[in-house]
Amino acid sequence: MGGKGSGRPPSVNSILNKNRRPEQKTPIATDMFLPNHSGQLDAGTFKLTDGSVLFANNQKITEDNARLFWDVVDTRLVIKSDSAVLTGLEVDGSIGIGVTGGGGLNSQGAIISQQTIRATNSIFTTGAGADIYTEGASANLWLGNATEGDALFHAGADGNVKAVDMTLSGDLKTAHTTGSVIFSDGTKLTEDNSNLIWNTARTELEPNLIRITSDGSQAYPALKFNDMNTGFFKSGDSIRLSINNSTEMIIDSTSLDMQTKKIINVVDPTANQEAATKKYVDDKHLSYDTGWINRSDWTNVHMGTTTTLNTDSNVTHNLGAPLSDIFVKVLISPTGADSDSFEIKDATHSITLLATGFTVYAVDDDNVKVQTGQLGLAFVQDAGGSTANRIDTENWYYKIKVFKLT
Repeated sequence: MGGKGSGRPPSVNSILNKNRRPEQKTPIATDMFLPNHSGQLDAGTFKLTDGSVLFANNQKITEDNARLFWDVVDTRLVIKSDSAVLTGLEVDGSIGIGVTGGGGLNSQGAIISQQTIRATNSIFTTGAGADIYTEGASANLWLGNATEGDALFHAGADGNVKAVDMTLSGDLKTAHTTGSVIFSDGTKLTEDNSNLIWNTARTELEPNLIRITSDGSQAYPALKFNDMNTGFFKSGDSIRLSINNSTEMIIDSTSLDMQTKKIINVVDPTANQEAATKKYVDDKHLSYDTGWINRSDWTNVHMGTTTTLNTDSNVTHNLGAPLSDIFVKVLISPTGADSDSFEIKDATHSITLLATGFTVYAVDDDNVKVQTGQLGLAFVQDAGGSTANRIDTENWYYKIKVFKLT
């Protein structure tokens, strides 16, 4: 063998062994090393991205940061999935989220379970296409804090509460009818269609009883319509209708106050205590008025309806009643005004005035004839009453009023 002092040159192996450095080892776990036989000091060193989670794949250690990594900034484990159906995390058991800290489960994608999902705090999703659903024969969704009266709903962009769109299946589909409003009785979801149901044909909610706990006000009625200040509100013991922030009707236990507004389209009354319409009153107390008609010839004429000066005619009253059921009144005015008018009575005959005055004659149920005396009309002066004056050629006015008697 060659070597120092042997007189022979050293062998190749002895030279290699003499110059070989101690073997470099790369630790991968406690007391576990990757052997390095290359002679390179950096051989066996892993060059990994911060947060890489290592796992074995086809007998080698690898990483997949696109799907699995440790977020060193937010100190959280991130798991992603390529599929919209398969979950990125499979757990054969329970997952506790915020058990002691009162946290919730927040997702911007779908939450899918083939077993029961139970929550005593919030479960909510955000983003387009975000859903929560379970599948499988024993899959349920439990909301631990739901109590009697709770409902499933979501708030729309307009601030209104709207029913959640749900496809009913399994027990839920067979247990509830179309239009059922689902609520919790404290232990389960149930319905009460006799007192509360959604009419799908008329798109309206049909409750048996409604209790409004707020009185509201004129500006903000408790029962509103399309705008904020139109609806009904309570004031004391009265119910009031507000239209555009103005009280238009008041109802209490003793009266209906229409606030000076009209009641229209009312039928004719049939009982003593029913409201009467204007037409009903007019029909029951029918009358006719010729209005003031000018005349300058009053002797032996027929004073009637015709307004042409000194033209004779009948009084056409159209009351449909015979002379025995009407009352005729003749008024005279020098100026054609009610303020200086006076009433003329029936015909008179005397030595000085001969035939003056008028007489009413029947024509038919809609007409009468007012015949003046040969010398015209006569009236008693209001000063002393001892002198009678005659009306024969005065340019005055007359008015004839006819009343139907009941």
